[in-house]
Amino acid sequence: MKNEEADVSTIPFKAYKGKLPYIFVSYAHADATRVYPELGRLYENRYRIWYDQGIEYAAEWVEEIANSIAYCEFFIVFLSPAAVESRYVWREISYASKLDKKILGIFLEETPLPRKFDFEISVFQNISKFALDEKEYEETIEKTLPGSMRTDSSPPDRKIMFAGLDNSGKSSMILFLQRRYDPAHPPRPTTFVERGSETILGIPCLTYDLGGQRKYMLKYFAQPEKYFGNTSLMFFVVDIQEEDWRMSEAAEYLKGIIEYFRNNNQQPIIIICMHKFDSQTDKLLERREHVKQLMETSAGNYPLKFFETSIYIPQSIPVMFSYAMSMLYAVPNEHQKVIKSIGDSVRIKSLVLVNENGFILAKYNADNERGSAFEHSFPQLVSFYDEFKKESSRSFSSLVEKEEYYEAIYTIGDISMLFRVLYFDKIEIYMIAKVEEKSGVQKIREQLGEIKKLAYKLICEYVPGYYVPS
Repeated sequence: MKNEEADVSTIPFKAYKGKLPYIFVSYAHADATRVYPELGRLYENRYRIWYDQGIEYAAEWVEEIANSIAYCEFFIVFLSPAAVESRYVWREISYASKLDKKILGIFLEETPLPRKFDFEISVFQNISKFALDEKEYEETIEKTLPGSMRTDSSPPDRKIMFAGLDNSGKSSMILFLQRRYDPAHPPRPTTFVERGSETILGIPCLTYDLGGQRKYMLKYFAQPEKYFGNTSLMFFVVDIQEEDWRMSEAAEYLKGIIEYFRNNNQQPIIIICMHKFDSQTDKLLERREHVKQLMETSAGNYPLKFFETSIYIPQSIPVMFSYAMSMLYAVPNEHQKVIKSIGDSVRIKSLVLVNENGFILAKYNADNERGSAFEHSFPQLVSFYDEFKKESSRSFSSLVEKEEYYEAIYTIGDISMLFRVLYFDKIEIYMIAKVEEKSGVQKIREQLGEIKKLAYKLICEYVPGYYVPS
């Protein structure tokens, strides 16, 4: 541990994990109260940052830190007497220097450097934050840090909250949506609040993952505006296999959150995820009704939407998330009219536009009941087609593979499934249609121009700042 344990309740955001250029930050945990506000400022200015989030050193953690230094583009160390005394800060500086990383030292206060520190730091650029006023410091940082470390657009401004009791499966669900879930390495319990600008199913999201331990819930309700305020969408995750007393505790937690929303004239969308619904057994079906009754009673007349989810039923989570996001970013009526007009004109059964991660942008169902079953198969169909692009599949009765597009048709009896990829800059959109007339496939092809225009408008709705020059 770097001198002393950092206050995890003040961690400003989740560390960056990805392949784009990022900044590694080294600091002494004793300085966390001074360092975290600076990291928060960099984050708000769209810099990608990796830091240790106040976690104590351990054997496996050392390897992750070493890897994070090795792959970083820029290295910042916050210097102070506590940092100078920390052997971990010294090891990080030494390793970054050995790898010839660009290093910036930021002095939090006047700090005499031991010879070994002075030898390493003196050859790199330093900023004496304590000697500058706020404006001078910000301008110096702006000039010093490369623009390549920034995201292309501002962090999304709509707060998405994941709440529920501990061990309900919130963290696993988030990792699953990010396609980073590994059953062999289950996630550690959420430590207080983990905030991050995430990309979920290809959609930028500002997420707040609230740890569900009782000691944390007491802190949330002590400062509800700080933790619940300005929420646009809440996923409240309930482990449907839990004991009755835990269900009642979850219902009370939900009741408290909704009371805050009511008292402050806020009405975010609330999705109740009846999680770990792994099979349709009589016992779980009974539990489902029990949970719905409990949650509806706690909510009073507050509108709730229920979904059965499970990491073992892969399509359940993307379908739930797609529904929620379509409510959050309500598709304008003119877009809904366009897809309905296309669907009616070609007399098809179902039509869906979905991104490569399984996020449903828009859908048309001629028959709502049968269309619902089709909708739940979207992620599986996308996965099927994705695999097909990698390897030839004899399941397809027709295939057109050209430089500018992919198209495939999968036929069972009189029913045909048409797959088509619509290409945009850095984004691929899948069009999947179900037709029961032989002429339907050609009719859809004739509407591809209108469908692609609609897909582009939908991308602009869901991805802030997205623009393709004409």
